[in-house]
Amino acid sequence: MNPKKSGQLLFLLMISPVFIIGLIIFLVIANTPPEEKARNKAAFEQQKILAQQMWQQQKEQEEKNRLAIDGSIIQPNEKSPIYDNQKYLLMKIDYRYFLVPKEYAQYRSFSFLWPSKTPLMSSHQFTENEKKMLSNPNGGLGNTIVITAFFYLKDSQNTNIPTDYKACNHNHYTAFIWNRLVIGVRYDKKLHSQDWPAICQETLRILNLVKEVKP
Repeated sequence: MNPKKSGQLLFLLMISPVFIIGLIIFLVIANTPPEEKARNKAAFEQQKILAQQMWQQQKEQEEKNRLAIDGSIIQPNEKSPIYDNQKYLLMKIDYRYFLVPKEYAQYRSFSFLWPSKTPLMSSHQFTENEKKMLSNPNGGLGNTIVITAFFYLKDSQNTNIPTDYKACNHNHYTAFIWNRLVIGVRYDKKLHSQDWPAICQETLRILNLVKEVKP
């Protein structure tokens, strides 16, 4: 067979399925009743509006995430407060600066042992049980556990959280509002749920040692 004719035949064989599918789609659309066309158009417009709303929500969330990151990271050339770094750790939370006693401080949080109330980052001599527990802090050891209080931003999702002076009376809450921030307290409730009022009071005592400072 002539190579040219062979190529033309092959081309026709390749495009014929596409042509047939396109023809079927055209016939289906052409024979769609007007009422169904109107419904399809309305459904398409609804999907378009929904897609625009989702895109807008995504952009808003990205902006919130950006602001949250900017509000919590101290940039290299940023003017930050002068402080005694032997005694405190500087934390930036929601564009505000806080000095947390170094023996308690961790990243955006502070921790202490319970029931001894020993600061987790303390230079004091831990007992053997405490040393073993600290090698696996999530598991605890016997009656000793780590209490960690995290700093969170207050937003529309946590409007029902009690303020600090009410928090210790609510065993079902382990978070409260302090200085326009949310303090979320994490610990093993199976071992020490009955201790929440005392744990809460110790958390508030440590918060009283935290200082908000200006750059």
